[in-house]
Amino acid sequence: MFTVFDLLLIVIAVILMLTGFARRWVFWKNSCNESPVYDWKGLAAYLFSHKKIMKKRTAGIAHFFIFWGFIIFMVVMVLAQFDFILSSSLAKVLSMLLDMFGLVLFIGILFFLGRYLSKRSDKDKITPSRVFIPGLIILFIVITGFLAEGARLSILAQQFSWISPVGWMTSQIMPESPLLMQLMIRTHFFLVLIFVSLMPFTFMRHVPASALNILCRPKGQMGDLGAVPGGKKGVGIVTDFSWKQLLDAEACVSCGRCVENCPAAIAGKSLSPEKILQKILGMLESNNKRNQFCLDKIISPDEIWACTTCMACVEQCPVYTDPVDKIIDLRRYETMCKGTLPSEVRPMIRNLELLGDTYGKGTAYKTDWIHNHKVDVLSKNHSQTDVLLWVGCSGAFHPRYQEVLRSMIRILNHAKIEFAILGKKELCCGDQARRLGQEKVFSTLAKKNIDSMTQYDFKKIVTLCPHCLHSLKHEYPKFGGKFNVVHASELVISLINENKINIKYPQETLLTIHDPCYLGRVNKIYQPLRDIGKSVAGVAIQELERNCENGFCCGGGGGQMWLHDSIGRHINHIRAEEIIDSGADMVATACPYCLTMLEDGISAAESDKPPRVVDIIEIVASSIG
Repeated sequence: MFTVFDLLLIVIAVILMLTGFARRWVFWKNSCNESPVYDWKGLAAYLFSHKKIMKKRTAGIAHFFIFWGFIIFMVVMVLAQFDFILSSSLAKVLSMLLDMFGLVLFIGILFFLGRYLSKRSDKDKITPSRVFIPGLIILFIVITGFLAEGARLSILAQQFSWISPVGWMTSQIMPESPLLMQLMIRTHFFLVLIFVSLMPFTFMRHVPASALNILCRPKGQMGDLGAVPGGKKGVGIVTDFSWKQLLDAEACVSCGRCVENCPAAIAGKSLSPEKILQKILGMLESNNKRNQFCLDKIISPDEIWACTTCMACVEQCPVYTDPVDKIIDLRRYETMCKGTLPSEVRPMIRNLELLGDTYGKGTAYKTDWIHNHKVDVLSKNHSQTDVLLWVGCSGAFHPRYQEVLRSMIRILNHAKIEFAILGKKELCCGDQARRLGQEKVFSTLAKKNIDSMTQYDFKKIVTLCPHCLHSLKHEYPKFGGKFNVVHASELVISLINENKINIKYPQETLLTIHDPCYLGRVNKIYQPLRDIGKSVAGVAIQELERNCENGFCCGGGGGQMWLHDSIGRHINHIRAEEIIDSGADMVATACPYCLTMLEDGISAAESDKPPRVVDIIEIVASSIG
């Protein structure tokens, strides 16, 4: 039972904990620019299942042990103080639970402390006072608890009992000393109070912060940046971040999963998504008013511009942080406030502003790719169609992707689908401008395209480019353009399943699939590419080691098609080597950027038997009768 003095110490510890969290909450509140939406069911399901944490099985199981071991341990400890109202049977069960969950907590904390010491390099470790010391405190809490129980059972000289199996084993090495037992009990008690008091000031604050981050995680589309609030031009100081962005930094557990899956980090570039969050948190904690929390003091341009916005870090994060939206806000500040857009992408942005496409060709040449193909163009006299085929900049002007677009036209004609294009009224979707921080250019292009499309009557938009798909489907609605948008692979597989396409000619080949980031990870479209491959006789599919949600970026997104890649290795070279090592005869993708980057990467590898790079649409077009 607790004494009055013990209760006083408990109150002091709780007050210290609440004061620490209150100080941080005040800062979040000052940055709050939107009302949070709470998902209590989602949080409960997450805590009980540990589903996302379990993506890394060993670490996930260890974390499960720590979490539930600590929760049950604390609950049983509190209930044990009221043993006068418990039945004998229930008290025995609680005693057994205390031993079992204390043991799994001990195993879990040992695992993470060992991993911290051995697996991560010194430059990646967080300050020991924030991680290692709290871990040691938890470890000693468990150890002193077992020693106290062992000393008690040693004094009682009891035989083995299921009620306290770990305590009984500990009692075999403990002397019969009431003084030692009291010392262990008091040490155990004080360590718990110290842990509670220090929680807001150490790494362990991720427990409430991560839970709150999961509770308030956005339910919208992954990769949707949303419209920039009026008057805001990116983030230059840490106080410009929203409360949710700051909470992301608080919730980051520095597990390293984002770094392990980030193509820029893997390629040896300056970017580490984890470090971006930790630097923001460090600036938040520094309270350095002299530099007014300026982020350009701690985050370099090389870090900001190395991101491909592939969303691998977001997909892998076990507590739903989003480093990409911080990077985009930093890019917005660099471009719209400081005017420091990298020189190599300035011509492309100028092309978008003046001519409406990334290639600088202009609308006068927008339909030259058609050649002798019969393609209808929407106009006042032809204002209605079933399918609006979105051509995109690559489809209109890149010679290689023009071939893919013509393959798509062949498929549509074969299936007798009524379709048309916007022709000279179609401008770039603006994806790359937005990912480079040029929000004004993106919004201008979006509004012009929406004005053009709303003049006509069509049932759906079909695009071959995942970046166009994402912009048109998920980002244009914020500007008033709500359309039914599907990717070409979705339409083609539906036509195959409906027997509207006759797959006649087999192709004897070993095929592997490269999942485009914005088609797969961002929009969760994986299966159509594989089903299309399986629909062609003779095609055998060999999956790459990194595929689907764990797929590896081609290196072309986030404006990287136009940025000079001078630090570390080329991302597309790494992916090309994986494809060559798979032994596949052919690699199929479904994105103009991926097609270009993979062809360049495989060509640079100078393999004796390089696999052929195709768009999945070309496989179907070459197989139809």
